[in-house]
Amino acid sequence: MLNYGFLPPTDEELKSSQDAGYVLGAMGGMKGKQINPSGQWIEYLPEFEPQRRKFDTNSCTQFATITAIQILEKFLYGETQNYSERALAILSGNSRNGNSPHRVADVVRKRGLIREELLPFTDELNSWEEYMKPDPLPREIRRDGKDWLRKYKFNHEEVRETLEGLKVSPLGVSVFAWAKNDKGLYYNPGNKDNHWVCLIIGYRLGEYWEIFDSYLDDGEPIKKLEWDFPFGYVKSYYLEKREYKECFLRKIINNFLFATFSK
Repeated sequence: MLNYGFLPPTDEELKSSQDAGYVLGAMGGMKGKQINPSGQWIEYLPEFEPQRRKFDTNSCTQFATITAIQILEKFLYGETQNYSERALAILSGNSRNGNSPHRVADVVRKRGLIREELLPFTDELNSWEEYMKPDPLPREIRRDGKDWLRKYKFNHEEVRETLEGLKVSPLGVSVFAWAKNDKGLYYNPGNKDNHWVCLIIGYRLGEYWEIFDSYLDDGEPIKKLEWDFPFGYVKSYYLEKREYKECFLRKIINNFLFATFSK
């Protein structure tokens, strides 16, 4: 069975999330603040970007995580940004088998996002090895991630209730990809999850879920999954702009730490 880049979170990752309260609604976690009561996110989608060109990057966890953040930036602040999945793959140590969505989100929380133009995924790249270079990233590229962290607070949580979670943010989910029934809806025939999508971006109650994939299917990245699709692991995301004073103080601290430890 093909693996498109999803590795299940380890027991250690899951335990650390639960111990820290990173389960939607938990004490000490994000507390499940509802910002979109409709749970519909489709109108805030960014432009589609494929995780596969001449080769497969096995970076579904990076593509879906960044898409969730782009949706939140547009929904909350009316901003349209483009970030480098390639840079995030390098920073999070993506392997040929992919990565854990928990690890990827935690790297964003600690190291920020880097603009696409600083490390793009272009047709000039011919292999996975080229995609994963340069490692380590040059200092000036890594500094762009620190700049993002001066602007935003970011966090992530495990979600137990999908409909309620969609009121908090678009949701990343693990799925088996892909099998379609005679009604044109995707379903899981009983196989293990092998793909991290694909934000759940909307639904029709009792009929289907709408997800945004990093692969095209029938010419469209939006897929409809049957209502009882068994999502294996679900994650919610949190984004908030920092206030000016907090940004200024964090900038001073980050510049000092960056100069000290990145030589």
